[in-house]
Amino acid sequence: MQSTTVDARMDPSLWQRPEPLYPLLARAVGLLLRLVYRVRVGGGDIPRSGPVLLAANHIAHLDPVVLAVTLHKRGRKTRFLAVSGLWSVPVVGWLLRVGRMVPVYRGGGVDRMTEDACVALDAGEAVLVYPEGTIADPTERVPARPGAGHLALHSAGPVVPVTVWGLGPDPVVRRPLRRRVGVVIGAPVDLPEHRGDGLELTDVAQHILDAVRALRPEAERLARSG
Repeated sequence: MQSTTVDARMDPSLWQRPEPLYPLLARAVGLLLRLVYRVRVGGGDIPRSGPVLLAANHIAHLDPVVLAVTLHKRGRKTRFLAVSGLWSVPVVGWLLRVGRMVPVYRGGGVDRMTEDACVALDAGEAVLVYPEGTIADPTERVPARPGAGHLALHSAGPVVPVTVWGLGPDPVVRRPLRRRVGVVIGAPVDLPEHRGDGLELTDVAQHILDAVRALRPEAERLARSG
Protein backbone atom coordinates (compact mmCIF):
# COMPACT_ATOMS: atom_id res chain seq x y z
CA MET A 1 0.00 0.00 0.00
CA GLN A 2 1.29 3.46 -0.87
CA SER A 3 2.27 5.57 2.11
CA THR A 4 0.07 8.56 2.87
CA THR A 5 2.98 10.58 4.24
CA VAL A 6 4.40 13.32 2.10
CA ASP A 7 7.64 12.77 0.21
CA ALA A 8 10.80 14.20 1.80
CA ARG A 9 11.60 16.30 -1.28
CA MET A 10 9.86 17.22 -4.49
CA ASP A 11 11.26 14.94 -7.19
CA PRO A 12 12.21 16.88 -10.36
CA SER A 13 11.40 13.84 -12.49
CA LEU A 14 7.81 14.02 -11.22
CA TRP A 15 7.01 16.73 -13.74
CA GLN A 16 8.08 14.57 -16.68
CA ARG A 17 5.54 11.86 -15.93
CA PRO A 18 2.04 11.77 -17.43
CA GLU A 19 -0.84 12.61 -15.11
CA PRO A 20 -4.07 11.36 -16.68
CA LEU A 21 -6.07 11.74 -13.45
CA TYR A 22 -5.65 15.51 -13.06
CA PRO A 23 -8.01 16.57 -15.87
CA LEU A 24 -10.53 13.92 -14.86
CA LEU A 25 -10.53 15.06 -11.23
CA ALA A 26 -10.65 18.72 -12.22
CA ARG A 27 -13.78 18.10 -14.30
CA ALA A 28 -15.40 15.97 -11.57
CA VAL A 29 -14.69 18.52 -8.84
CA GLY A 30 -15.83 21.28 -11.19
CA LEU A 31 -19.19 19.59 -11.63
CA LEU A 32 -19.61 19.32 -7.85
CA LEU A 33 -18.70 22.97 -7.36
CA ARG A 34 -21.25 24.02 -9.97
CA LEU A 35 -23.99 22.60 -7.74
CA VAL A 36 -23.08 25.11 -5.04
CA TYR A 37 -21.32 28.03 -6.75
CA ARG A 38 -21.53 30.12 -9.88
CA VAL A 39 -18.00 31.29 -10.53
CA ARG A 40 -17.61 34.43 -12.63
CA VAL A 41 -14.13 35.25 -13.89
CA GLY A 42 -12.86 38.69 -14.80
CA GLY A 43 -9.60 40.44 -15.57
CA GLY A 44 -6.95 38.99 -17.83
CA ASP A 45 -5.47 35.56 -18.15
CA ILE A 46 -2.32 33.66 -17.22
CA PRO A 47 0.32 32.36 -19.63
CA ARG A 48 -0.59 28.98 -21.10
CA SER A 49 2.94 27.65 -20.61
CA GLY A 50 6.08 28.33 -18.64
CA PRO A 51 6.60 29.04 -14.94
CA VAL A 52 4.02 31.28 -13.27
CA LEU A 53 3.80 32.25 -9.62
CA LEU A 54 0.16 32.92 -8.73
CA ALA A 55 -0.46 35.01 -5.61
CA ALA A 56 -3.98 35.02 -4.16
CA ASN A 57 -5.98 36.09 -1.13
CA HIS A 58 -7.08 33.35 1.25
CA ILE A 59 -10.58 33.67 2.73
CA ALA A 60 -11.83 30.06 2.84
CA HIS A 61 -10.60 26.47 2.75
CA LEU A 62 -12.08 26.02 -0.73
CA ASP A 63 -10.09 28.88 -2.27
CA PRO A 64 -7.38 26.66 -3.79
CA VAL A 65 -9.92 24.14 -5.09
CA VAL A 66 -12.01 26.83 -6.80
CA LEU A 67 -8.90 28.40 -8.32
CA ALA A 68 -7.50 25.06 -9.49
CA VAL A 69 -10.76 24.21 -11.27
CA THR A 70 -11.16 27.74 -12.68
CA LEU A 71 -7.61 27.93 -14.02
CA HIS A 72 -7.76 24.40 -15.42
CA LYS A 73 -10.63 25.59 -17.62
CA ARG A 74 -8.22 28.25 -18.86
CA GLY A 75 -5.59 25.75 -19.78
CA ARG A 76 -3.33 25.64 -16.70
CA LYS A 77 -2.84 23.01 -14.05
CA THR A 78 -2.25 24.69 -10.72
CA ARG A 79 0.04 23.40 -7.97
CA PHE A 80 -0.88 25.08 -4.71
CA LEU A 81 1.05 25.06 -1.46
CA ALA A 82 -0.55 23.13 1.39
CA VAL A 83 0.44 22.18 4.93
CA SER A 84 2.32 18.86 4.80
CA GLY A 85 0.10 17.31 7.49
CA LEU A 86 -2.76 17.15 4.99
CA TRP A 87 -0.90 14.45 3.07
CA SER A 88 -1.72 12.01 5.89
CA VAL A 89 -5.47 12.73 5.75
CA PRO A 90 -7.39 9.96 3.95
CA VAL A 91 -8.65 10.96 0.49
CA VAL A 92 -7.32 14.51 0.89
CA GLY A 93 -3.75 13.26 0.90
CA TRP A 94 -4.39 11.14 -2.18
CA LEU A 95 -5.89 14.10 -4.02
CA LEU A 96 -2.90 16.26 -3.11
CA ARG A 97 -0.55 13.62 -4.46
CA VAL A 98 -2.52 13.17 -7.66
CA GLY A 99 -2.58 16.94 -8.13
CA ARG A 100 1.16 17.16 -7.39
CA MET A 101 0.69 19.91 -4.87
CA VAL A 102 3.60 21.39 -2.95
CA PRO A 103 3.97 20.58 0.78
CA VAL A 104 4.78 23.26 3.33
CA TYR A 105 6.42 21.89 6.47
CA ARG A 106 5.67 23.56 9.78
CA GLY A 107 8.94 24.76 11.22
CA GLY A 108 10.70 23.99 7.94
CA GLY A 109 11.41 27.62 7.19
CA VAL A 110 11.02 29.64 4.02
CA ASP A 111 14.08 28.07 2.39
CA ARG A 112 12.56 24.58 2.44
CA MET A 113 9.29 25.83 0.99
CA THR A 114 11.11 27.76 -1.71
CA GLU A 115 13.23 24.76 -2.65
CA ASP A 116 10.23 22.51 -3.17
CA ALA A 117 8.12 25.13 -4.95
CA CYS A 118 10.99 26.11 -7.24
CA VAL A 119 11.33 22.51 -8.40
CA ALA A 120 7.82 22.88 -9.82
CA LEU A 121 8.46 26.38 -11.16
CA ASP A 122 11.70 25.31 -12.82
CA ALA A 123 9.71 22.59 -14.58
CA GLY A 124 7.40 25.25 -16.04
CA GLU A 125 4.48 24.78 -13.65
CA ALA A 126 1.99 27.30 -12.28
CA VAL A 127 2.37 27.49 -8.49
CA LEU A 128 -0.18 29.17 -6.21
CA VAL A 129 0.95 30.89 -3.01
CA TYR A 130 -0.94 32.87 -0.38
CA PRO A 131 1.06 35.95 0.73
CA GLU A 132 -0.97 36.16 3.96
CA GLY A 133 0.04 32.60 4.80
CA THR A 134 -3.31 31.76 6.39
CA ILE A 135 -7.05 32.28 6.04
CA ALA A 136 -7.49 35.94 6.83
CA ASP A 137 -10.49 38.06 7.78
CA PRO A 138 -10.98 40.29 4.70
CA THR A 139 -11.86 43.20 6.99
CA GLU A 140 -8.40 43.08 8.59
CA ARG A 141 -5.14 44.19 6.97
CA VAL A 142 -3.09 41.10 7.74
CA PRO A 143 0.56 41.76 6.81
CA ALA A 144 2.27 39.62 4.19
CA ARG A 145 4.62 36.85 5.22
CA PRO A 146 8.02 36.44 3.56
CA GLY A 147 7.32 33.21 1.66
CA ALA A 148 5.72 34.86 -1.37
CA GLY A 149 8.58 37.33 -1.60
CA HIS A 150 11.15 34.57 -1.44
CA LEU A 151 9.44 32.65 -4.23
CA ALA A 152 9.05 35.78 -6.37
CA LEU A 153 12.76 36.51 -6.16
CA HIS A 154 13.70 32.91 -7.00
CA SER A 155 11.27 32.43 -9.89
CA ALA A 156 12.10 33.40 -13.45
CA GLY A 157 8.43 33.53 -14.41
CA PRO A 158 5.87 36.31 -13.92
CA VAL A 159 4.04 36.90 -10.64
CA VAL A 160 0.30 37.08 -11.33
CA PRO A 161 -2.11 38.34 -8.64
CA VAL A 162 -5.51 36.66 -8.29
CA THR A 163 -8.40 37.62 -6.02
CA VAL A 164 -11.36 35.45 -5.01
CA TRP A 165 -14.51 36.82 -3.43
CA GLY A 166 -17.75 35.17 -2.30
CA LEU A 167 -16.44 32.11 -0.46
CA GLY A 168 -16.00 33.81 2.90
CA PRO A 169 -18.66 34.63 5.52
CA ASP A 170 -20.23 37.52 3.63
CA PRO A 171 -24.02 37.66 4.29
CA VAL A 172 -24.60 39.95 1.31
CA VAL A 173 -23.50 37.36 -1.23
CA ARG A 174 -24.62 34.30 0.69
CA ARG A 175 -27.34 32.30 -1.00
CA PRO A 176 -28.76 28.86 -0.18
CA LEU A 177 -27.81 27.48 -3.59
CA ARG A 178 -25.40 28.41 -6.37
CA ARG A 179 -23.79 31.28 -4.51
CA ARG A 180 -21.87 33.62 -6.80
CA VAL A 181 -18.10 33.71 -6.57
CA GLY A 182 -15.95 36.33 -8.27
CA VAL A 183 -12.43 35.55 -9.48
CA VAL A 184 -10.25 38.30 -10.96
CA ILE A 185 -6.90 37.66 -12.63
CA GLY A 186 -4.63 40.69 -12.59
CA ALA A 187 -1.73 41.83 -14.73
CA PRO A 188 1.72 40.51 -13.75
CA VAL A 189 3.19 42.37 -10.81
CA ASP A 190 6.05 44.65 -11.77
CA LEU A 191 8.98 43.54 -9.62
CA PRO A 192 12.17 44.59 -11.44
CA GLU A 193 12.99 47.13 -8.75
CA HIS A 194 12.85 44.38 -6.14
CA ARG A 195 14.87 41.66 -7.82
CA GLY A 196 18.34 41.44 -6.33
CA ASP A 197 18.35 44.84 -4.64
CA GLY A 198 18.51 43.49 -1.10
CA LEU A 199 15.04 44.48 0.05
CA GLU A 200 13.48 42.48 2.84
CA LEU A 201 11.43 39.50 1.67
CA THR A 202 8.43 40.83 3.58
CA ASP A 203 8.63 44.08 1.57
CA VAL A 204 8.46 42.12 -1.69
CA ALA A 205 5.65 39.94 -0.35
CA GLN A 206 3.71 43.00 0.79
CA HIS A 207 4.10 44.57 -2.65
CA ILE A 208 2.57 41.42 -4.16
CA LEU A 209 -0.21 41.28 -1.56
CA ASP A 210 -1.10 44.92 -2.27
CA ALA A 211 -1.54 43.99 -5.96
CA VAL A 212 -3.85 41.12 -4.92
CA ARG A 213 -5.91 43.40 -2.69
CA ALA A 214 -6.24 45.99 -5.45
CA LEU A 215 -8.35 43.46 -7.38
CA ARG A 216 -10.86 43.03 -4.57
CA PRO A 217 -13.42 45.64 -5.75
CA GLU A 218 -13.77 43.93 -9.13
CA ALA A 219 -13.98 40.45 -7.56
CA GLU A 220 -16.57 41.68 -5.08
CA ARG A 221 -18.59 43.28 -7.90
CA LEU A 222 -18.64 39.98 -9.79
CA ALA A 223 -19.73 38.09 -6.67
CA ARG A 224 -22.52 40.53 -5.88
CA SER A 225 -23.87 41.05 -9.40
CA GLY A 226 -26.78 39.20 -10.87
